[in-house]
Amino acid sequence: MQANRSAVLLIAFVLVGWQAPGFAALPALDAKLGTASARTEGDVLIVSTGAVERRWRWTGHGLVTVGLADQQAQRQWIKQPTATVCDWEYPGLIDANTRGQLVSLTARPGDDEGFTSKHLEVVAEVAYPTAGVSVQHRTWVYPGTPGVRSQLWVKGEPTDPAPAVADDAPAIRPANGRAYANADAKKVAPHWQASVLLDNDQLKVRLLGLEDGRRYTMGVSWWDYGGGGRRQRVVLTSVDGEARHTAVNARTLPGYLKGRNQLAESLTFDVPSKVRPDGTVTVLIDNVEGPNANAGEFWLYEHGADTEPPLKGDAKRLTELKRNAPKGSKLVAYHDAGAKAGAAAQAVVKRIDYLPIDPEGLQRRAIGYFNDTQHRHKPANHLIRDEVTHEDTVKWASIFALEDQNGGVALLKESHKCANQAGVDTGDFRCLPDGLHNTGWAMSKQHIQPDRWLWCWASAAVVYDGTDDGRELALKQYDRARYPVVLGRDMYAQANTWGSGDTKRMSQDMAQPHEVIRELKSVADLGLDKLQIDDGWQVSGKTTSSSPDGGVGWKPHPKRYPDGWQPVLDEAKRLGVNLGIWTAAGIGLDDMKWNYDRARFSSWKYDFAHLGNYPNLVAHTDKLRAFIEYTGRKAQIAMDVTENAPRFGYFWNRQYGCIWLSNRKPNVPTNVIPHPWLMLRENWQLARYVNLNKFQLPVQNFQRVNREVSDAYKHPQDYAVALGLPGIPVFFQTTYHYDEDSRQLIRPLVALYKKHREAMFTSYVFAIGDEPTNASWAGFQWYHPRRTAGHLLVFRELNNPQATKKIALRFYKPGTTLKLTDLRTNETRTATLDAGQRVELTIGRPADFAFIKYEVAGQ
Repeated sequence: MQANRSAVLLIAFVLVGWQAPGFAALPALDAKLGTASARTEGDVLIVSTGAVERRWRWTGHGLVTVGLADQQAQRQWIKQPTATVCDWEYPGLIDANTRGQLVSLTARPGDDEGFTSKHLEVVAEVAYPTAGVSVQHRTWVYPGTPGVRSQLWVKGEPTDPAPAVADDAPAIRPANGRAYANADAKKVAPHWQASVLLDNDQLKVRLLGLEDGRRYTMGVSWWDYGGGGRRQRVVLTSVDGEARHTAVNARTLPGYLKGRNQLAESLTFDVPSKVRPDGTVTVLIDNVEGPNANAGEFWLYEHGADTEPPLKGDAKRLTELKRNAPKGSKLVAYHDAGAKAGAAAQAVVKRIDYLPIDPEGLQRRAIGYFNDTQHRHKPANHLIRDEVTHEDTVKWASIFALEDQNGGVALLKESHKCANQAGVDTGDFRCLPDGLHNTGWAMSKQHIQPDRWLWCWASAAVVYDGTDDGRELALKQYDRARYPVVLGRDMYAQANTWGSGDTKRMSQDMAQPHEVIRELKSVADLGLDKLQIDDGWQVSGKTTSSSPDGGVGWKPHPKRYPDGWQPVLDEAKRLGVNLGIWTAAGIGLDDMKWNYDRARFSSWKYDFAHLGNYPNLVAHTDKLRAFIEYTGRKAQIAMDVTENAPRFGYFWNRQYGCIWLSNRKPNVPTNVIPHPWLMLRENWQLARYVNLNKFQLPVQNFQRVNREVSDAYKHPQDYAVALGLPGIPVFFQTTYHYDEDSRQLIRPLVALYKKHREAMFTSYVFAIGDEPTNASWAGFQWYHPRRTAGHLLVFRELNNPQATKKIALRFYKPGTTLKLTDLRTNETRTATLDAGQRVELTIGRPADFAFIKYEVAGQ
C-alpha cells in the first residue's frame, strides 16, 4: 500500500515540476460520471475513466499532453518534458507560433445523441484570431474503460485559405504492373510509347472519381515493339466484379521489328455507367497471346466538363490529346507509364494527437486490416497486418502501440484507413524521440466553414497490461463502449437474396416479389430472423444497372412490384420474419425514409459509397445519422469493406450499424468463390482487435460451390453455417436451394445458436488454436471479465488428421477447472487447464466443429 501511494505522489511531483510560469490557470472544473471524472488543477486538465488518466496542460497555444497513467498498474507513461506546445498542428494554419485564446472549457454527461455509450464529454474551445479559425478539442471519457478518446472539430474562415482544388477529380491509378523502358524503342518513338507498364497475365488500372450522370471516354496506347504477335483485350469491370464490359476485343498489337515497322496505336472507348456505380472502374488489359500484357499511357475525357484540370505529362502529347478530344469533352486525367517522377511534393503533416512517450526501450507494434475482401480471398493474402516494427513512420496502420513486458499504450486512429487503402488524409503514425504523433486531419483548409463545426479524425489512447490478451481485450473494451450494440436491433441471423446468381441479372431477379415470398418461406423454415432484399427491387427486368430506371427513383419498380411492398410485407408478417433491404449509397435521404415508412426495413446494406474526398465523408455520415435518428434507432446500416475503393473501413462509423465483411458466391465472379479454410482464417484474423458482433460474416451453400475450384463441397452444411456464428451470420444466398438433408443439419444449429447468442453477443470473442491452414485446429472463445462462463467454437479443418487436440484458452490460469458442455450432444465433463492453459478437445472427424459452453467450476 505504501509503495502504491509513493508512486502516485511521484507522479504528482513530476507533473507539478513541469509547470512553466506565466500560463493562465484553467477555469475551475470538477465533473463525475460513475468512475469517470474531469477536473482542473491550475493550468492542467485531468480526465480519468477510472482505469486510465490523461492530463493536458494549457500553454497559450492549445492543450498539450503531459500525463498518461494506467491507474490499475499505477504506471505513468509520460516521464519526459516536451517542447511541443499543442497536441494538434496544421502547418500554414496552426503551428507552434500561433497563439490561441481559450474561449471555454466545459464537461457534461453525453451519449452523442444515443449513438455511443454514456460518457463525460469535455470540450475545450480555442480561438486562433490570426488564423481565422476556432478549434474544439472534444474528449470522451467512458467510465471504466481503458481508453480516452479525443477529436478535433473546426470552424471559421481561414485567413489564408488553400485554393479550392477538387480533391475528388477523376484520376487514373495503376493497380499493378512494373515499369519497363526499351532503350532501342526510344530511338524510334517518344518515351510515352516506348516505356510501358506490363504484367505477365493482366494489367490492372483503376479509374477514380467518375461522376454519376456524366459520359466518359477512355484512351489507351499500346505497342509490341518486338513484333512478336502480342494480342490483348480491354475489359472494364465494376469494383465488385459483378458488372463487366468488353471495351476492346482481342486484337494484335502493332509491332516494329521483324519487318513490320509499325508504331504504337491509340484506342478510345466509352466507359458505360453500369461498370461505375460508385464512381470507380477497374480496367483490365488481358494478355490473350504473348509474353505479357502492356500499355504505355492512359487518358480520360469527360463530356460536359466545366474545366480542364492541370495535368502532368509531356506538353506536346497533352496538347495532341486535347486537340483530339471528342466534341463537347475535355481531357480530365492522364497517366504516362514512361514519365519520370519529379521531386515529390512535400506533404503537409497535420497532427491530430500526440503522446510524449519516450520510445527508447519499448517495442513498437503496428496494426491494420486490409479491405478489398472480394479480391484478397487467396492463401497469400491475409486480412490483418500485425507486426513489430522498427520504422519511425508507419503509413498503413490504424493502431500503433508502444509496449514492454509490464504494459502498453495503443494509439488508435478512428478513420476509414485500411492497410491497403490510405483513404482521405488519414495521415500516419510517427514514433520519434519526443513521442508518438498521430497525423491526418481528414479535412483541408478549403473545407472549413464559418458557421458549422466540422470534424477531424478521432484518436483514442488505450492502456493495457503488455500481453497479447491484455492488448486485445483493452481495445475491444474501448471499442464496445465506442460502438455499443442494441440487442433487439443488432442481433440477428439473416439471409440475403443476392449471392446465388451466376450473373447480375440472375441475382437481381431474386428481388422480384414472387421470389422474395418463396425465399421468406425458406428463411422461416430455417429459423432465421430476417430476409434482406438485395439489388433488383428498384429496376425493371430490362436493365442490369443498379441505378433505378424509368424515372421511378428508389422505390419498388412498378413493373416488378405493381402492388408496392404490400405482398412481401403480408407474407413476412405471416411468417414472423423481419425484412432488410439493399440500396446503393446514392439513394437520397427522403427515399430512405419513404421505404422505411412503408416496410420498416431494419437492416440496410449501403453499397457503392464514394468516400474519396472530405465533402463525401461528411455528406454520407450526415445522411446515415439523420436516417438512423428518423427510425428511432430501430434500423441498422451495413457498410462494406469488400472493395479497395475508399469505403468505411474497420474503425469508423460503426455507431450507425455494422460492417459487411465479404461476398462469397458459388461460381461467379471466380475471385469470390468461397474456400472454407480461408473464410475461417479471415474471421479468425478479424477477431484480433475488433468485436465481431459488429461484423456480418457470410454463410454460403457449400454444396453449390464450384467443385473444380474449391473443396467447399467436402464440408457439411452446418460447418458452413458455423463459420458465420462468431459475428452476425448472413446467408448470402437463395436459401430455398438447400435440400432437406442440408436443412436437417442447419435447423438445429440455428436454433441452438439463438438459444445462446445473447450471452455470446454480449461477451468478447477471441481467436484460439492455430491459424487456419486447411489442416489446423482453430476457433473462437467468448469471454467476459465479469462472468464465469463462456463459449467455444472450435473447427477441425478438412486435412487435419488429429481427432484430439489440446487448445490453449485465453485469460484463465493453469490449474483452472472448467465444466464443459458440448451443446450439440449435451454431454458434460470437467477439465483442468494444464501448464500451457490448454484443454483437451475431441472432434471425431475432419471438416467438423465443436460448440461448447464452459463454466469455471465452483464459481
